Amino acid sequence: MKQINTYALYQLANELAPLRSVPSDASELTKANVFPMFLANYYIEQFFTEQRLMPLELSGDAAAELSTALQNVGSKVWADPPQKVEEWELRAIRTKLTDLETVMALELQRHQTYLVSQIGGYSMPLLATKAEVNLLEDALAVIGDQAKKDFREAGRCLAFELPTAAGFHAMRATENVLRQYYMELTGKTVDRIEWGPCIQELRSANANQKVLQVLDQIRDLHRNPLMHPQDFLSMKEAIGLFDIAKSAIGAIAEEVAILQKAAAASPAQITSVSTTAMLLGAAQSPSTGKP
Repeated sequence: MKQINTYALYQLANELAPLRSVPSDASELTKANVFPMFLANYYIEQFFTEQRLMPLELSGDAAAELSTALQNVGSKVWADPPQKVEEWELRAIRTKLTDLETVMALELQRHQTYLVSQIGGYSMPLLATKAEVNLLEDALAVIGDQAKKDFREAGRCLAFELPTAAGFHAMRATENVLRQYYMELTGKTVDRIEWGPCIQELRSANANQKVLQVLDQIRDLHRNPLMHPQDFLSMKEAIGLFDIAKSAIGAIAEEVAILQKAAAASPAQITSVSTTAMLLGAAQSPSTGKP
């Protein structure tokens, strides 16, 4: 997927239009006539070569020929002293310009360009390219890369109105974070444990019951039905499921952060206790015979 700046097409056309006014008589050609040629050539190079704003291969060849014709005339007029420009060289500019317009007209007609409609209150550029920024910053700092990738794919599918795919990736992202919670709390590897048994073991391990209740509802009402090949989501349902996943991921990530903070503090506490024991032991050393 590549974002296209359609305004660049307008800019290119705007700079190519003055080439129609280039004198046909070489004796009437001045530096003032040549300046638009330099501008047109600059935009041709930017559009087709430097930035490659649209993948137009056939038009790129025609643009290169027009660019060569412009450079031939421009370099002669701006030379010191100026060189003679032949009338066929001026005709070549108009001919190559017509060729470029003809090829672009044909290529753009078959070029698949889509307009992305607004989805809810989400920023469309972010939804299409970096949907994970819609998660809380605290959650982003905790969850794994795979969960971020799935949530990003969910946003992209939502932006391009692929609702069932969006729901599928949203549930995958939620399940990834659920498994992360499972590993943090139980110390076990997830292997291929299913969503339901995962919740049951978390409940036995005294996980946050409110979070588990929400996850169980998501599993029963959304995730399991989505696994059936005959079921499809509407855009309204997909947006709702995206929001549910975002909320659930935030809640699970908060629990994971608490566990990680406790785990990080434990070694320090153990070291502190050990150090205290060593000091007490030294104070009660047999060499002194006194506490």
